[in-house]
Amino acid sequence: MNRFAMILAILMVGCAGGPAPEPAPKPPEIPPKEYPVNESFQILPDRVIQGTDKEAVALSPTSIKTTYFPGERTWTLKSDISAFPSFTSPQMPILEALYNLTLEEAQLNIKKEGTLMAGKAWTGVWTRDISYAIHLALGIVLPQQSMNSLKFKVNALEQVIQDTGTGGSWPISTDRVVWAIAAWDIYTTSGDKAWLEYAYRILKNTAEKDLANVVDPITGLYFDGRNFSAPSKDGAKRLPLAITATEFRLSWSSPVVLEIVYN
Repeated sequence: MNRFAMILAILMVGCAGGPAPEPAPKPPEIPPKEYPVNESFQILPDRVIQGTDKEAVALSPTSIKTTYFPGERTWTLKSDISAFPSFTSPQMPILEALYNLTLEEAQLNIKKEGTLMAGKAWTGVWTRDISYAIHLALGIVLPQQSMNSLKFKVNALEQVIQDTGTGGSWPISTDRVVWAIAAWDIYTTSGDKAWLEYAYRILKNTAEKDLANVVDPITGLYFDGRNFSAPSKDGAKRLPLAITATEFRLSWSSPVVLEIVYN
């Protein structure tokens, strides 16, 4: 057999081969975690335990092992957080680790234009979310980004807008006025008088619009801030869609919290 025939025979044998190998078995699917209402939990110095299958353990100030997700995960700090206020808690290490995790996640939420998105799955700036976060200390940790985010939720008429950015379910949804609390917190942190004057102008315009549209003429109270109506780009009132009678009544109620913010 000449060399060419030998090579051809080897190739033919190699191509014929045996039966195709069986595909590797798929790993078993891990069921998602469940979070029942009123599930029992414990807060211990180095961990949080919830139910019988969820636990987060502080391995160090910069690492947390958790079973809150399907399978076990470990978070380890990767960002530089040295520019932020530091916090130590030797008697409660889980708090220190969670604080550092929060600082890293806050940095990850900074968008390229200098605003703060609501989260990984919600990349927009949400009026209520950012306002509550600023009030709860984000305004101290990231003051400039917090200020940028509140400005982002102001329209060309210098009025605070709903989370959709187009008027949303306004005038049924009126809870965007929580912007006022966040604006005041930024002022108390920075002492910026120009910011205070700006915020006053924005809130004055917002309140004047709402006084003409969302005040019950009988009680003198503001309507609720529930998102039950169809979006409206022109700001016109729309009837709620696919909601229960109870939800409809709630959308026209006047909760105490809303009255406090307005007043």
